[in-house]
Amino acid sequence: MPPPPDAVSAALAEAAAGVGLSVDTGSSLTTSDWLDIDSKDLVARAKATMAFKIMREIQPWQGGEGEGGSQLNHDVAFKFMYLNRKDDMYKKMAKSCYPEEYAAYKDDKELAKTMKAVTKDGLIEELKKAKDKHTIQWMEALGSLKVLEILFLRREAIKAGPGSVEWNAARVVWSYVGDRVKDECFEIMHTNINRTGKSGPPRRYKHQQEVMELVGSHLSEVANAPDTTLPLQVILATPTGSGKTFTAVMMHLYLLKKEHPDAVLLYSVPTKQVLKRVGQECEAHGVVYWTAARDGNLHQVRRPYSVRFAVRKRREQAQALANPEKAALVTEAKKSAGSGTIEQQMFKAMDNGKLLQDRGLGKPDVIVADVYTTAALLEASRQHAGSFFGPDKLVLYFDEPNMGIQLEPAVSVVVHRIMLNTPKTAILASATMPNWDSLPAWWKGEGTPAKRTTIPLEPYDLPMCQLQVLDERKRKVQPISLLGLFKSHAEYSKVMKQQGMRRIVMLRYLQARQANTLLASATEGSKEDGDGDKEAKKRDWMALYGDVRTLRQSLEPALLSLTPSRFAELQADWRDKEKDAPTNAEGVAAAISTTGVTMIATLNARQAALAMASQMKGGLDVHELRRRVREAERTSKAAEKEAARKKDDDDAPQDAADMGGAKAGMLDLRSGLSVSLQDAEECDDETLVMLSKGVAYTLATGTEPLVKKLYMQVRETCQTNEHQLNTPSRLLDPSHPATCSPSENGQ
Repeated sequence: MPPPPDAVSAALAEAAAGVGLSVDTGSSLTTSDWLDIDSKDLVARAKATMAFKIMREIQPWQGGEGEGGSQLNHDVAFKFMYLNRKDDMYKKMAKSCYPEEYAAYKDDKELAKTMKAVTKDGLIEELKKAKDKHTIQWMEALGSLKVLEILFLRREAIKAGPGSVEWNAARVVWSYVGDRVKDECFEIMHTNINRTGKSGPPRRYKHQQEVMELVGSHLSEVANAPDTTLPLQVILATPTGSGKTFTAVMMHLYLLKKEHPDAVLLYSVPTKQVLKRVGQECEAHGVVYWTAARDGNLHQVRRPYSVRFAVRKRREQAQALANPEKAALVTEAKKSAGSGTIEQQMFKAMDNGKLLQDRGLGKPDVIVADVYTTAALLEASRQHAGSFFGPDKLVLYFDEPNMGIQLEPAVSVVVHRIMLNTPKTAILASATMPNWDSLPAWWKGEGTPAKRTTIPLEPYDLPMCQLQVLDERKRKVQPISLLGLFKSHAEYSKVMKQQGMRRIVMLRYLQARQANTLLASATEGSKEDGDGDKEAKKRDWMALYGDVRTLRQSLEPALLSLTPSRFAELQADWRDKEKDAPTNAEGVAAAISTTGVTMIATLNARQAALAMASQMKGGLDVHELRRRVREAERTSKAAEKEAARKKDDDDAPQDAADMGGAKAGMLDLRSGLSVSLQDAEECDDETLVMLSKGVAYTLATGTEPLVKKLYMQVRETCQTNEHQLNTPSRLLDPSHPATCSPSENGQ
């Protein structure tokens, strides 16, 4: 029997108390942070992304491969082939795809005459008027004979099924493709370039559709029978970069806003950086949102300027002339809300929103909050069940709920508080969480019955990676195969059979040649002659995969079924081929990719991180670092004196008294990276210089507090436990790759 919730909470709190450090998860947002969220330039940049455009055009999920059927305009497709029949490939294609139509036009001269008025340009124009982008793309791909277009045709063929026009046409195209292009197809098909969703309007992923339908149905049940409907708790198990923020905003725009307008999406973020980014996405999409963050032991709730009407000032002036008493209230409402308990802040924001006639009239559609404020808000929600943020109204979207719970016990405490007080609808979106049955009992709160389900999106389509080993003594980087990671077949078999998520992630380390060997692809060479060549071509076609997800799913059984002898044979064969491909590398920094992400595993993360920083250009030297520290100290003292003389500005944003010294007390280490003077004083110069180069690291124990804090703020990092490996990390920066390491049990 699991221990009672209070006992678990006490144990977690006791563990946290011994640490003495809280991970920076969005607390104490400064004026600079608020301005970053509202920044017109950053919001404009968000609007310029492809994701923003997709959000405007996205359609519901429409089934997977083999379920979609044909989407072609067949009349136009046939005429296009017939008009190009002087090309032998198109003639063969028309006969194969449309035998009856082709025979009719060949035998009936009067019917054939009607084709004289038809042109290829006219057919394209007809499709454009009908907004049929899919048929246009498909027809253009037929004559391309290029790798990506061939993979697209194969994907469409699989979707439509054997015997379809798409299937027969793609088979004909394949028969005209040269061996070099075929080899490229069998190589590129293993990369995440080869993905579904390349044609037609953008559509939701299956997991996005599932979670939206599940939440929509549940909210309807809650509205009809709030006292008898069990809570819904969903783990949305999706890999990093799969669009968790996109899914949350889409859920608001397409489900909550349209069908459940009383619902409030509570987006709980793992870091300050994510809070700011989610706020910017809300700004870009015109969402009525509030932000909420911890301020010491209190909280701040802010209504951004985008929810306030532009005509407000003129209306307020008229009100002031007509009603001095109300004018005084308006003036008071315009002042900074300061900090307070979460109840005080929520109701004050509501009252001010109503008084100033915000969009939403005092009720947000989305609240973006750090984990500490999320915990406090959920506890307050139970005390104010009838409010707009009552348990029946809130939809919790908990982003990366297990981020940092192993590195920082204090985070476990606040996550436990959240799980004890989840509202009627909760979504836990994570790249690393297992299903409910594999989680400790405290994740299920007080043990209250609930409908718990997991909606997975296994990371089969992660980018392909190359494993390499750096030998610093020889100054060489040597490739190593997936099988080369294991000492024996027994070790390999144990990992592959017992750890499903790790097995899926490891599929990305198979290079194209290695994967084709496992699949026994015909590209490995068929020695058959005569009629055997025809059979080999058929096997070639059937061995071509239209998307990397399906391909890697097919590879899993091949990995699991490797016998000891086959394992040893492949391990030796792949190792022999790797010996011919070492490259020179003068240290860790030289081994880092300049075009992508580099993940580094090492037994001494701090030493590796310092060595990496010493080999890199840019950043600060010790003399410049000390100069900046002295300048920051002077600026801080001057700002304190100025702040003492200032009075509150009636129409200033929150914390505006700090506007003249938003950077006061902060030390700039590099563009976009500042630390407090207090944190800097606790670090040695060597560590600060390392951070100024954009390098951080993490250890199981003993990481400097500032380094740990900054490492936790890196959006794309993950931790490691296996073999006690430690991980240096490049801080995310547009001009540099980041580094991280695979983890134990996906944590």
